[in-house]
Amino acid sequence: QASASVAARGASREAAAMQAAPPVAREEGWRRVLRKYGPAAALVAFLALNFSPHMHHQELNPDKHRDKAELIEAKDRKAAARARLGALLWAVRSSTLRNMLLVSGAVTWAARRLFGFRANRTFPAFLMTIWALIYKWRVVESPKIFFRRTYWNTHVVEKAKLAQTEFWPVFWAFNRHAQTVTCFAISALEWLWARPILYEREVIPCHDEPNEQFIDWAYYKTEVNTSLPGHGEPAEPVHDFEDRSAGHWETPIIICIHGLGDHRDIPYLKRFARMAMRNGWRIAVWSWWKFDLADSRDLKLVIDHIHQKYPRAPLVGVAWSAGVYSLVQYLQKAGSDTPLVCAVCQSGCLDFVQAVTDVTTNENKTYPLFLLGQAHVCIRRHVRNDRRIVDKTAFDNLILEEMDPMKLFNKFYTMLPEPIPDESGGYGR
Repeated sequence: QASASVAARGASREAAAMQAAPPVAREEGWRRVLRKYGPAAALVAFLALNFSPHMHHQELNPDKHRDKAELIEAKDRKAAARARLGALLWAVRSSTLRNMLLVSGAVTWAARRLFGFRANRTFPAFLMTIWALIYKWRVVESPKIFFRRTYWNTHVVEKAKLAQTEFWPVFWAFNRHAQTVTCFAISALEWLWARPILYEREVIPCHDEPNEQFIDWAYYKTEVNTSLPGHGEPAEPVHDFEDRSAGHWETPIIICIHGLGDHRDIPYLKRFARMAMRNGWRIAVWSWWKFDLADSRDLKLVIDHIHQKYPRAPLVGVAWSAGVYSLVQYLQKAGSDTPLVCAVCQSGCLDFVQAVTDVTTNENKTYPLFLLGQAHVCIRRHVRNDRRIVDKTAFDNLILEEMDPMKLFNKFYTMLPEPIPDESGGYGR
């Protein structure tokens, strides 16, 4: 508020000084005032609207919402906005970036004083030079490989040249927080011009009927003759896994398992699907919706269903983040009886309790908000699809009241219907 008042007083003084000026000079003066105080005033207003406790209390006042669903949605939007802006500000707070700017400014001042260089040309040159040196000597690194020293594992590591491949992140966003925000936004914008990937959904039963689960087969849309009427309509799916005899289908199939709160259209999954489809692989996305990753019986049904349908096709399981937990749980129980010939785990979460603890204690405050928002997505999706839940409105208060992700999951699990035991009397855990 103090910054806004100072900006307002400065703008009013300049505006008063221009009242007696000619129209052209007055117009130029207003532009100068807007350029000088406009960005600062807009930033102060944005921060006041998004981070003021008074405004936050008004937005989340239950008396001003007719429906609890609107309150939940508004709360999630507010938390997501704070998380994105906070992560961006945290990236700018980087000590490396701050030191680069200070050193570049000092060298520019010295060069201007001693050699008479123009500052507007010297500063960018020194900044880019220091940036390149830090990137080369502190950011680029070789991977550290940990594996059991068997003959086969050593052969795979040497043939793949894993130890010789250096990691070169994008030079303009090598900070992990900058990558989280900036690169995710770019990956979403990529699909505005990239060839779209579509899905055909296959529905199979869950282990706890009457619930159902979904397998989404990825395909590209066919080329359409624009000279014919109705040329903008979607064409028939370009997949031949139904055209050929299922018993003779031999093209490898990748079963993709997305992360917590994600879906089949998340950019990292679509990019992986595009790469695999270019190389002749088939993509089947398991769009799981149950917020119970420790139960691997549904994943077993998905893998067995695809294997029975295409017995000659090699199956590969690829999972990200929280999806790794389900895949590892399944492999631990299936063992050598699994029809999968390979399994790939990317950024795997193998211990949920430890992962939540690390996010809430070791990272900046924006990541717990993002984790809480993803947990809300999982709960709403579970409640919407679980046909065994009778009173679905009972979960609205849980989302509004509990702000700790681990306690939220524990309370949510206790409110679910009693799980159905398997043949051994267990619950798939």
